[in-house]
Amino acid sequence: MLKIQNLSVSYLKGKKEFIACKEIDLEVEKTERVVLIGESGAGKSTVGLSITKLLPQNARYKEGKIIFKNKDILRLKEADLEKIRGAQISYIFQEPFSYLDPLMKAGEQIREVFYFHRKMSKKGSYLETLKLLERLKFSEPLRVYNSYPHELSGGMNQRIMIAIATALNPELIIADEPTSSLDFFTAKEITNFLKDVFSDSESALLLITHDLELAKSLAEKVYVIYKGQILEKNTISNIFNKPLHPYTKSLLETFEGIRERKIYTLEKLRKETPFGCVFYSFCEYAKSICERKPPFLKRLNDIESVRCHLY
Repeated sequence: MLKIQNLSVSYLKGKKEFIACKEIDLEVEKTERVVLIGESGAGKSTVGLSITKLLPQNARYKEGKIIFKNKDILRLKEADLEKIRGAQISYIFQEPFSYLDPLMKAGEQIREVFYFHRKMSKKGSYLETLKLLERLKFSEPLRVYNSYPHELSGGMNQRIMIAIATALNPELIIADEPTSSLDFFTAKEITNFLKDVFSDSESALLLITHDLELAKSLAEKVYVIYKGQILEKNTISNIFNKPLHPYTKSLLETFEGIRERKIYTLEKLRKETPFGCVFYSFCEYAKSICERKPPFLKRLNDIESVRCHLY
């Protein structure tokens, strides 16, 4: 359903250009649960926002294709993209207070989706919103509908975001760090809420996170990203039981659980190289070729690929 091919994106800052992601290959099948996992600054959100061209104006698509239902997103006009955003591809962002309108009732923000995409009447979209809140097991749906974001908790606002994202049963939902701004108990609640939502949904999920516990709860297939490059593609089971890339192994070794919300830090072993592997300076298995030649993403079988000279 979604196929990203050789995508490279950069940002202009003054006269300097910074590569955010490079040679990204990623696929999501219908109803599949996929996670893109890596540290903060690895390029995860850039990939996610690229899918519907939501990147800021200083972003540059250097090369590649983003094929959604046989159409290249990067070649579509803005009017065509507006028909896709929200209706066919929707987002759950990490900070609901930043994305919800503080001057608009929560229910009205959900109702807009039905009004804009399905051209429903005000009364019809209102009733459809209440049905959605009931279906998603909101207690007191009428009170929630008439509440402003500041009158609701962080967890409840995130549930409103999820309701907006799932309202039209889109083919793909992109969840970008959906629990990272929440405390441990609220994050656990939202994780369980997402599990319930997707157990009854035919929407595919692309989860973007640094949280291995969240990935384990929701995903089937994993792409590991580091410094803008995909280093490993695998199943969630293999990632935890027999990871391939040294970076993936380091993530697992330093992972201390959802409570700590740890941003993974590694000890640098040698100087960085501008020519070789992006993980060279931290890798305990590095060889001389790793310093001078970048590895390509090698497909080992139908489910495993890895970007490493060890393979």
